[in-house]
Amino acid sequence: GTFLFSKSIRTHLYITGDLVIKPFAVFKTQTNTIVGDLAHVIYLEGSLDNSGAVFDNRNGSAGSTIGVCNYVLLGSGVSTIKSTGAYASGSNELNGMTIDKTAPGKVVLGSDIYFASGSSSFPISQVFLIFRSGIVETGPYTLVHLSTTSATVYGNSDISYVNGAMARGTASSLSNKEYPV
Repeated sequence: GTFLFSKSIRTHLYITGDLVIKPFAVFKTQTNTIVGDLAHVIYLEGSLDNSGAVFDNRNGSAGSTIGVCNYVLLGSGVSTIKSTGAYASGSNELNGMTIDKTAPGKVVLGSDIYFASGSSSFPISQVFLIFRSGIVETGPYTLVHLSTTSATVYGNSDISYVNGAMARGTASSLSNKEYPV
């Protein structure tokens, strides 16, 4: 099957179960037809399990045609995030995510997870990772945030952080990066 986000209308999906993208399926944002950036949001209480042929959460040029899908992980249960297939820009990568779990809820990685490296002057389409509440447990996997902008990972505290391996993108010049681990 194929799921394509709208090119012109902002979409908000609230999923109380799991989001499963099956083999050979296509799940992607499209370049938009409006002026500015178009950000869709999925509020997810369950797990994200991608084994599809195309999983693209960021498409187009920042400030003109970009369409993105951001995730908000909610609820008091365990949310597992898994994306099979090789990482490539435009495939098997996330754009933005907010961790907002209610105790004892947490996020567990079921594979290496990659966030895109793009940027935008529009905050809604920026590649972000926001910690509000809940721990991300990586286990044997790595949470990889490729953005070179230090301001795109924030909100970590003693109740919301990464427990395990995390990688951050770096610019060619020296810069400071926080690792919320």
